[in-house]
Amino acid sequence: MPTAKTSARSNRGRWIIAVTSIVVLLSAAFWFWPTSRVTLDDDGYQMTIALYRICNQQDQDALTEIDRKFRVSPELQDLSAQSQQAVTTIIAQAKAGDWKDAAITCRQMMDDQVKY
Repeated sequence: MPTAKTSARSNRGRWIIAVTSIVVLLSAAFWFWPTSRVTLDDDGYQMTIALYRICNQQDQDALTEIDRKFRVSPELQDLSAQSQQAVTTIIAQAKAGDWKDAAITCRQMMDDQVKY
């Protein structure tokens, strides 16, 4: 006949297995969850290429210059909303010193433009 101590250990083991299983399933779901593709217009794509080079070189002066042009250039004000958001995100990452993450974001956005 099982004692209360044995029963408590058995329940604890079941809880540990259940929680571990849930964590593994959620981790797998997030790992394989498809990311949304960003569609850039031509000017947005060109800005992303320039930002990719800037981020790889960690060129603070060029970042400041492209940020200024992005905010004041009449041609760049006509970017699609998605392109504007994408460029703004990259510039913010680079300004925060997250050069590597900004370069990865640029690369992903450029890859998103490829049609398979």
